[in-house]
Amino acid sequence: MAGKETDRTFTSQSIALIIVYFGNVPWYFKFFNKSCSYNPDVDFILITDMNVTEGLADNITVVSSSLEEISKQATSTLGFEISMISPYKLCDLRPAYGLIFSDLIKGYDFWGYCDMDLVFGNIRSFITSDILNRHDVVSIKKEYMAGFFSLFRNTEKINTIFKKSKDYKRVFQEPVYYDFDECNWEWHGLLSGKDIAELDSVVDSITHVIKMAERSGEITVYWHSMEYHPEKIVWDRGELLYNKNERVLLCHFIYLKNLDFKYVPKWKTVPERFYMNPFYISGHALGSPADRLLRSLLRIGWLAKRIGNMLGQYAQWVASYLFASRQIDFNVIQHPAELTGDYWAQKRLINLSIIDRRLHADMQGLQFPLLHKGAGKFVLAKCKLQGLINLEFDFRFNESISAYILQVTGSGHIKHTYFKSAYDICRKKA
Repeated sequence: MAGKETDRTFTSQSIALIIVYFGNVPWYFKFFNKSCSYNPDVDFILITDMNVTEGLADNITVVSSSLEEISKQATSTLGFEISMISPYKLCDLRPAYGLIFSDLIKGYDFWGYCDMDLVFGNIRSFITSDILNRHDVVSIKKEYMAGFFSLFRNTEKINTIFKKSKDYKRVFQEPVYYDFDECNWEWHGLLSGKDIAELDSVVDSITHVIKMAERSGEITVYWHSMEYHPEKIVWDRGELLYNKNERVLLCHFIYLKNLDFKYVPKWKTVPERFYMNPFYISGHALGSPADRLLRSLLRIGWLAKRIGNMLGQYAQWVASYLFASRQIDFNVIQHPAELTGDYWAQKRLINLSIIDRRLHADMQGLQFPLLHKGAGKFVLAKCKLQGLINLEFDFRFNESISAYILQVTGSGHIKHTYFKSAYDICRKKA
């Protein structure tokens, strides 16, 4: 892979943003693409297996690749075996992109990474030449490095700064996602004003590294919160406005994209102006009669669907409790011992064990047996919790028939993904 050639003369320091994404083209890509087209003085390098050449913004360069090829390239560059078991795990690798993809960013003053579930305003009006001239690192979160948009000066010192984390090899080699590109899930503590050095983190993330390097005077960092979510946001020919008049850098779809009930117009061509709200995008001006009607109908529909999901899940729970096999069906699960062990997500731990051919779960001190529905699906048998809670456990298996991911769904709409890990890896540091 080679860097992008360009004959443009930048009046400010050049920027390349790297996005690595594998899978189907998400619905929000067309909005991301449209906003990129209005930022011609920022280049976007999209490493992907998607077919997105039609209507692509001129400043987006597509590099065809696969998850396996990225693993091989990272292994070759870093000098130890790396296997990305899922596209989401790539987030942990982001702070090393400057080293792994050094050929792609050759000649740029700054490189960075960003997500695609974003709509940009005018990037250069917020990330100015003055900011870039005076800082080595830019984060658009005040409290920690933002995994969805951060910038780094393109020098060997900054491109290898992630190696100052004593945990980086473990993070890159383990299948567990560690939120290394941000703060190892210390969001709440940092947002409440705590110092990351005082928090009992599982691993030293890139925020730990950058904060320590800044305090020692090795680097200069620009920390400034510039993230907005869909609420009274309008995108108008490259400008992003909040509440009609406040210019903002970007709108992040982190919550909107995961809603199981939302409205996104099926525009073939994204218009020059559109509006974004908590669970819909539209062409109707904020506060207009059409906008108010759409908002009311969607709220009713969202509530109805949520209630329907919950009732459906509880119906399945009752049916499973009455008819599902209480014991593990060894004709379906041939290696039941592979289900057991610790599963971890954002410091939440689930321990699974087999007692009398029945799978038992331990969640934060609460112990209960599970009913086997078939294949890798189990449901809650009983739990000493207030009120009725339906939990469904869905295991995913790797090539060796070993469970490595556990998807837990609660009451039909609360979903958490847990990763298999040894206890000494996922427990807090002593």
